[in-house]
Amino acid sequence: MRVRPWLFTAGLVACGGGSGDELRFNSDDQVTVAIVAGSETGDDVATDLHSTTGSVTVGTGTVSPGSGPVGTVHTVTIRVADDYVDSISSAGVITDAGDRGVEEVSLVQDSADHGLWWREVTSVGVEGEERTDTFTFALYTPAPDTDTNGILPNGILQ
Repeated sequence: MRVRPWLFTAGLVACGGGSGDELRFNSDDQVTVAIVAGSETGDDVATDLHSTTGSVTVGTGTVSPGSGPVGTVHTVTIRVADDYVDSISSAGVITDAGDRGVEEVSLVQDSADHGLWWREVTSVGVEGEERTDTFTFALYTPAPDTDTNGILPNGILQ
């Protein structure tokens, strides 16, 4: 029986994983989260989020705390830079817990601050378990309309 490595909690769930009508807006920006034995939690971990080419910083992704024992509640946030807020239609985090699997979960957009996306996740496992999980932050933008031949407005074949 596979044990889910993360328990996701939040109010409403935004569309996750980028729907078929969405394209990835950022590159594969990641942080690692350590699941440790004992009871101490660690400092937050954060990374800049970059455009798909990596040349422009489009936001910041943070996991707080950045380490802790099984059962720790971590707050995952994405702060989108002001210039790109209107380009983002959904956001998520992809967790890779090794043998425990890979999952993507939607983040929730703040109702008053549209550049802020968040979600609480709880690490799941066996008491005393130690592992290092990878969190990949994902921003999505609406896909452009295509004509009947699958050619995007900029002339690129989809």
